[in-house]
Order: sequence, then structure tokens, then C-alpha cells
Amino acid sequence: MKHSLKKPSTAKAELTIELDAAELAAFKKAALKRLAAEVKLSGFRQGKVPLGLAAKHIDPGLLRQQILEDAINWSFGKAAERTGLTPLDQPKIDVQKYDDDGLTFTAGMEIMPPVKLGDYKNLSVKMPPSQVSDEEIDQVIERLRLGRAVKIAVKRPAKQADEVWIDFAGYDSDGQPVEGASGQDYPLVLGSKTFIDGFEDALLGKRAGDEFEANLKFPPDYHYQPLRGKKITFKITVKTVKRVDLPKIDKDFASAVSGDDSTVKALRNGIMAELRQQKRRQAREDYQEMLVERLVGASQVPLPDILLNDQLQELEQEAVNGLRSRGQTLEQYFKQRGLDHDSWKDRELLPLARRQVAAGLALTELAKAENIQVTRQELEKAHAATLEAAASPAIKRYLDSPAARRDLANRLMRQKTLQKLEELNRPS
Repeated sequence: MKHSLKKPSTAKAELTIELDAAELAAFKKAALKRLAAEVKLSGFRQGKVPLGLAAKHIDPGLLRQQILEDAINWSFGKAAERTGLTPLDQPKIDVQKYDDDGLTFTAGMEIMPPVKLGDYKNLSVKMPPSQVSDEEIDQVIERLRLGRAVKIAVKRPAKQADEVWIDFAGYDSDGQPVEGASGQDYPLVLGSKTFIDGFEDALLGKRAGDEFEANLKFPPDYHYQPLRGKKITFKITVKTVKRVDLPKIDKDFASAVSGDDSTVKALRNGIMAELRQQKRRQAREDYQEMLVERLVGASQVPLPDILLNDQLQELEQEAVNGLRSRGQTLEQYFKQRGLDHDSWKDRELLPLARRQVAAGLALTELAKAENIQVTRQELEKAHAATLEAAASPAIKRYLDSPAARRDLANRLMRQKTLQKLEELNRPS
């Protein structure tokens, strides 16, 4: 096989590949044998028809096409490997000659432009702090108390810290219902600041059975775009007022939360340890993200359109799946945010896709520079762990698939590369 390479630009390449008659004959023999196995003739079992006889019953056009496809696939793969090319898409094949004397074709493709790493050993990034404050521990304890609170319906007027069950509906200045501004049987703890300013205050002093109106204005930065800055009249019905009796913070409470004979001090220490572990894990993730951001900023990382488009499609599918799991559609999300499909992709997806593609390319180049590899033993160990954690036979079958194994290998490579980047930037 002969091959030559042209690079019209750093992002494009063209291979010219030639196979002689002897090489082409080898592909003909293999294709003939494979197609002969499918021939059915009376008196012979399928696959047992003599090759010479089977050849007479094979469509010459089909045989010729099979030889061509096999020869192109094999020779292109070999030529790309020998030249070190990494095609970003399927090559565009142009057959220039194909007869008994041989095959000549060109394969044009987009390739990954070179990534030029900057100084990745002095990125000057500090690990974020991970201290736990007494206030954070107190907040966890308050949530635990609320989860074990006793709620008792009362006839008195509602006051701070009560849980008030309400029906409410918002109307605009024309008396028309406003979408996204209504609810039924909604439990609202007064003082929780769950609703916009003024809503909870309007409920103070109200009793079960009260019906009233409240004129309020949504803030200009409200998360639901159609309601931003709008003046709304709420019609509210108080259905129930409940007193919330929180348990005392004592040994009985600590034991109930911990499930053993614990103390308040032991409970606080346990909460602190758990919060510290969470904060350290988050701090390391943030640290790695900052390192990669600095790495990309210090390097020259081209962003091919093919990779960006692939990443955009993946991000969009992730968004659709996430919304579906919450019972929402993409169209509903657009309406909430005041977006359409194009503006959503430009504002939210494209910047993220750019960061992710740039990070992936920079880390891949770093792995090459530092000769980072995932060993077979590492891959098998991680694969065994994922299989052990699999919840169903269907998930196990997927984890055994080539695609799942490739994904696992890529994740391991990313982890090892990030660890190396941390080591290289650790203060000596």
C-alpha cells in the first residue's frame, strides 16, 4: 500500500491511497468467502456450498462493492495510523481508479488542529477554604428539628413560624389569571421567605377560613421571566393555620437523630464531620475546575465546529432528559425564561460547550505531554466496581458494552490527568 498526505490547513487533511492488484486480490478472496457463506443451494447446507459453485450465484455488483468498501476501510485506517491523523468526522472518499489492476482513492477529512500548551506547572491556583462554621451546624440542626416537628392546627391568628396552608391565585390589572402565580393546598411557613416580599406578611394575623386580596409586585430579577416587575393581585384563602412545635435540642433529640445513645455534642461533631467532608470534596472539585480554566487560558486551544456541535447536541439532550424527569418540557422552560431555542443555545449552551470542549482538548494534550495512560488493570478494577454497584441485570449488560467501557476509560484518563495537574501545581 502506498499513501501520501496533504494538509491544506491545520484543520484539514487529504490522504491519497493506492493498492496494487495483489492487495486488491486479497480483499476479493475474503469478500468472496464471506458472501459465499450466505448462498443457499438445493442439496447443500448454508455455508457448505463449494466456493467455486457459490461464486456463480453471487451478484458481481455486490461483490465489487464489498471489495471496495473493505479495501477502503482497511487502507484508510492503516494510513491514518501511520500518519498520526485523528479524523474528527467520517472522511469524504473520492475513488479515482478501481479495476483489476488496483485501487486509488483520496480521503478528505477535518482533523484536530494542534493544541499548544502553556506553562501548566505554575498556574497559581489556591485550594478554596473548607472550614465549617457553628452557624452552618446550627442550620442543619434546625432542619432536623423541623423534620421532627409536631404540627397542630390552631384557631388563633397566624404568626411568625406558623405553617399556613393556603389556596392562592394571581390576577393582572385586567383581572385575567396570571400563569405561574397560583397554587392549591400550599403549606407556607411564615418567616421562611419562600415567596416574594410582602406575601408572607399579608398572611400574618389571618385565621383559617379567611379570604382576602394582596396587591404585590414581583422583583425585576425574578427567576420566572414573564412575572418580572409585574403588579399582581393575589386572591388568597387560608385553609389551615398550624402551630409548629419544634423538639428541644437535648439528649433525646440527639439520640433520635443519630439512631443510637448519642449526645448533643456528639451530634454536632458528627454534623461537622459530614459538612467538612462535603466541603472538602466540593473545594477539590472547584480547585480542579480553576486549574483547568487556567490551563486553557494559558494555552492555545482551537475549537473545531464539529466538536462544538457534538457537545451542543449532548448538552441539549441532557437538558431535555433533566426537564422530563421533573415533568417539564423544553418549551415550558423556554417560556419561563423568556427564551426561544436559538437564544437558549447561544446564551446558555454554547458558552458551556466551549468551556467543556476546550477543557477536554487541553487535558488530552496534557496527558500526551506527561505520558499519562490508563492500564488494563486499572480499567478492569474500575469496571468490576461499577458492575458490583449495578442495580439491575440490564444495567450490567450495558456496562459490559464496548461503548460503556470506552466511557469508563475516558473518565479514568480524565481523573488521572487532573490528579497529575494537581501534583504539578502543588506548593513544594
